[in-house]
Amino acid sequence: MPPVVPTNVTGSLIAGIVRLQWNAVTGATSYVVRAGAAPGTSVLYNGNVGGTTVVTAPVAAGFSAYIRVHAVNSCGESTASSEVWVR
Repeated sequence: MPPVVPTNVTGSLIAGIVRLQWNAVTGATSYVVRAGAAPGTSVLYNGNVGGTTVVTAPVAAGFSAYIRVHAVNSCGESTASSEVWVR
């Protein structure tokens, strides 16, 4: 059975660095982060996050993204977390 949905996803953009965090999911072996330019859109951002935090390299001025996190295990991928808007 795929893992449950990650909860408490938060995101911030400070000094050009994006920081994402979420609660660990029991049984998850990794996480997939997807981002899009508009609500509900989704493009793979990072497909093999080993922990519950992502810190990016500097992003361009005016960066804005709608971000969702999925938990992954050997049975598959959870549905998407609640979407957070980082800008």
